[in-house]
Amino acid sequence: MSLFRAFATGAAAMLLTIAPAVTAAATESGPSGTISGTIIGEDGTIVPIGVRLYRDGENGIAAGANNSQSTGAYEVADITPGTYRVAFVNNGSGDANQDRFLSEWWQDAYARADSMPITIAPGQNLQLDVQLRRPITISGTFSTPIGPVVNTHLSLRGTSGDFFGFGSKSLGGYTDANGAFTFWVSPDSYTLEASGRAGWETVNQLSERYDPAHPGSPITVDFGDDTVLTLTTRRTSAIEGRVLVDVDGSLEPSANGVWAYPLDGQTSYTPFLTPERDGRFAFLDLAPGRYKIKFSGNGLALSEYWESATESEAAIVTVSENEVVTGIDAVLEQGAKVHATVTAPSLSSTQSGYVRAAVDVYRLDEATGGYSRVTTASSTLGSRLETEALTAGTYALYFYAVDRYDVGATYWQDAKYFFDRTDVTVASGQVLDLESIELPERVFEVDRLAGADRYATSVAASRAALPEGNAPVVYIANGTNYPDALAAGPAASAAGGVVLLVPPDSIPPVVADELERLEPMQIVIAGGSSAVSNRVQEQLSNFVDSSTDVIRVGGADRFETAELLVRRGFESSGADAVFIATGRNFPDALAAGPAAAQFRAPVVLVDSWSNTADPDVIALIKDLGADDLYFVGGPVALSASLERSITAGLTGQIAGTTRFEGDDRYAVAAKINAFAFDNPDHAFLSTGFDFADALSGGPLAAMYGAPIYLATPGCVPLPTATGLLTERVVGVHLIGGLAALSSAVEQLTLCS
Repeated sequence: MSLFRAFATGAAAMLLTIAPAVTAAATESGPSGTISGTIIGEDGTIVPIGVRLYRDGENGIAAGANNSQSTGAYEVADITPGTYRVAFVNNGSGDANQDRFLSEWWQDAYARADSMPITIAPGQNLQLDVQLRRPITISGTFSTPIGPVVNTHLSLRGTSGDFFGFGSKSLGGYTDANGAFTFWVSPDSYTLEASGRAGWETVNQLSERYDPAHPGSPITVDFGDDTVLTLTTRRTSAIEGRVLVDVDGSLEPSANGVWAYPLDGQTSYTPFLTPERDGRFAFLDLAPGRYKIKFSGNGLALSEYWESATESEAAIVTVSENEVVTGIDAVLEQGAKVHATVTAPSLSSTQSGYVRAAVDVYRLDEATGGYSRVTTASSTLGSRLETEALTAGTYALYFYAVDRYDVGATYWQDAKYFFDRTDVTVASGQVLDLESIELPERVFEVDRLAGADRYATSVAASRAALPEGNAPVVYIANGTNYPDALAAGPAASAAGGVVLLVPPDSIPPVVADELERLEPMQIVIAGGSSAVSNRVQEQLSNFVDSSTDVIRVGGADRFETAELLVRRGFESSGADAVFIATGRNFPDALAAGPAAAQFRAPVVLVDSWSNTADPDVIALIKDLGADDLYFVGGPVALSASLERSITAGLTGQIAGTTRFEGDDRYAVAAKINAFAFDNPDHAFLSTGFDFADALSGGPLAAMYGAPIYLATPGCVPLPTATGLLTERVVGVHLIGGLAALSSAVEQLTLCS
């Protein structure tokens, strides 16, 4: 089955059958019933009360009556037989005050969920006499060190449901001119939020800083437990400043939001506010700690952080207890926008109406020549698509259809590949109209890099990587056995070099010719003399200026060799991350190589036959300074015990760990690639049955910023095919001859 046919099959339709609703409480037939009785207060006072009957399981009032204000007697007649819950409601409310008694449900319940149902039989006359209780009081004062907090709002929240069962129990009130307050409540557990007003902390019932996610230990009250609170607040920590927008040289106040991002976990939410009309803002009641302040842009105004355009370089504002930090001012610069109308002629007008077009925007760093994605914008196909405000500069634009992998993607000016693109350059205040962008039909362009054997294939990869020669370094690895060679690829990639394969005891003529063409500045032999002989080392000196430019990196075993290769390639620069793979097999380590290159990271090989970390591996990762670990392979390749042992050995250094695992080597490679690559134009395909082609192809893939996927000799596994589709790959480059990857693979034939 072809790749496209396999992904074009639709899902079967789903049929839904909806059964008729069944009423929760069925009614009985027969003559109606009556409820009657007397309602008084606990001190014998006659209390004006409304009696309400609710059919069990329903919210509407089924029947009701008011009691006599002279005798307290009541009667609810003509009640349809059934099950009910009965509420005795003081003046139409579930609340209370100092002059009123508590409303209640039958059998002294103060929430519907806690009430006891009654059943009215046909013709039954049921007597329910009720004595209501006075409310409990929660009262107190709220003050600062310099006086009371007056006319400020307080919210009291019960942990049980409200009286009628419609939500949570919440009561509101205000302090008086002396900072005093009183709530009249039923038995429950309560938390309090007391607003400190401008410049003072909002506190809870314990006079602690109020946090909605952690409201503190509640106050539990019952009859006879009137509670008096003495709440105190402190001067808040605060951040103050002003934000303006530069509009053609004129400074105008910004009306867009300002965020204070907490860096120390000092709050469970991110404070946000809108500046005043003059652009001034003040974050009051802040928890002490470190913050980064972000100013939101709008229109052509650029969003930025305080003292930086990016979060990573933003200045940190540190606020101490009761400190007010001022002068956090910003002027937002005018940016530029780009807009276009994106269409997909391969889709019908009906289909297009349900598909969104998107553009990924990549900014050129003039200093390094590199590009990084700064934003993505989207809109419905056929409608205007507009970016957010962009800093003046040069950009690459990549257009595609969201979640439609049967539609092609394009860079501006109809370029399939990044290297063929045309950039756009925008100035401050400019709105650039690219007019119409057409998405092409989806295609794969497949080619093959191969030689007569694995040595010639490594030469083909080298020629593609360095067509002009002048190699800074060439790594030489054993082409017949993988243990010493596995770490050579990432090390060569880090140095901008290539890997050439040789037998243990000779240099094939095709490799010698390539060394002549490359004119390497240095040659590094991966492995000891059993992997690449001393005779070969002597011959290699003919291709460099001096025999001292041929360096052997070999250890007592594959793991020490790999460690030495990693140190040679990465120790001087360090690495923020490392990829960890077994050295007992090759597929995971080879697939990880190009992905690691995206992070300027090495692949560290470990002995998966052990469940404990080698101290040399721990020392290596510490020396590199890596704080992110990526484990490649499932628990069979790398046990959970080994992962825990490595992580434990790096306690205090590691910020995060991620494992890439799947049902087989093909799925593992696809998962690594989905993580590491962002819509690559190119992908390389190598056999998962042997190591040689992927090893020599790794540095080439890294130079292209492209992943390596694995295939069987006869077909493309589903995880690989899915990756090629969803990563929007156009150019698929097979590494190896027909024996490694057959013509069926070249046709992207799916494995059955």
